[in-house]
Amino acid sequence: MTKHIFWLASYPKSGNTLTRLILAALFFSKEGRISLDLIKYISNYESTKNLNFIKKININDFKSLNKLEILSKYLTLTQKKENLGLKEDFGFFKTHFANFKMINNNFTKEDYTRGIIYIIRDPRDVLISWSHYANISIKESIDFITNEKSCINWFKSKNSLLNNEVIPKVFISSWDIHVNSWVNSFKKTPKLILKYEDLVQNKKECILKIVKFLENYYHIKVINIEKKIKNIIDTSSIDNLRNEEMIKSKENNFSNPFFRVGKSKQWEKILTADQNKLICKKFEKTMNKFDYI
Repeated sequence: MTKHIFWLASYPKSGNTLTRLILAALFFSKEGRISLDLIKYISNYESTKNLNFIKKININDFKSLNKLEILSKYLTLTQKKENLGLKEDFGFFKTHFANFKMINNNFTKEDYTRGIIYIIRDPRDVLISWSHYANISIKESIDFITNEKSCINWFKSKNSLLNNEVIPKVFISSWDIHVNSWVNSFKKTPKLILKYEDLVQNKKECILKIVKFLENYYHIKVINIEKKIKNIIDTSSIDNLRNEEMIKSKENNFSNPFFRVGKSKQWEKILTADQNKLICKKFEKTMNKFDYI
C-alpha cells in the first residue's frame, strides 16, 4: 500500500473550494493568478466516475450504490491508486465525507493517507451559507447540520456509468462529529487545520502556513512564492470568484451559484438569540476548542 492521497477535507460550505484554488494556484500555475479553471488540478473524490469500476465487480451492487450500506463496502477500494486514475506519486483530493466507520466500513485508511488539510468554519455561518446554497430555510439548515445522519449527493460527472436514478450519498453527519472525525484521526499522519475565517481575513498568513506545512513535512517547495502569494491575494476575493462564476454559469446554463458573500459572523444579523443558543449548546465543546465561543 502507498500513501498516495492528500485529503482536503471539510464540512460543506466551509472553504474547501477556496483552499483548492489556492493550492492549485501555488502548484499548477506560473504566476499564482486564481481562476476557476484551476479547480481541475485538485480532484473531487466524490465524483461518480470514481465508482465506474464497481460495475465490473458486482453489477447488482453498482445499481444499488444509492444505499449507504452498499456504497460503504467499496469506499476504500475506490481509493486505490488505479481506481483513482493516479499516475503520480500522490494527488490532492477534496472530500466532504466524515472520516469514520459507516456500517462497519471505514471511509479511508491511514495507509492511503499522505496528509490532511482540514478546513473548519463557524457552524453558525455554515448553516446560513448552506441555507442559501440548498435553498432551504434557516430552521431546515439548523436541522441539517445538527443531524448525525446528514448526507449530501455525490457530484454527477459526465463520464459516469451510473443510472441517473442512482444517486450515491456522502455521509457527512453533524458539524461537530465531522470536525472531530478528521481533527482527531490518524495520529501519525501530518495534519494542518485551517480556519475559514483566516482564509478570508488573513489570507497571506494562511497561505504561508500551507507552504510551510508542505515544505516541513514533504520537502515540497513553491517556486516564485512571493509573486504567487501577491497574485493569489489580488485575484481570490469572493467578488472576483463570484463574477467569474456568473460568467461561466451563463455560458453553461448553470444555476445555484456557489460563491455568495464569503464573510464571517453573518450569523450575528440573521440568527435569532434562540437559534444562536441552540447551536452553541449543541456544539459547545468543539466551538470552544476552536474559539468560536
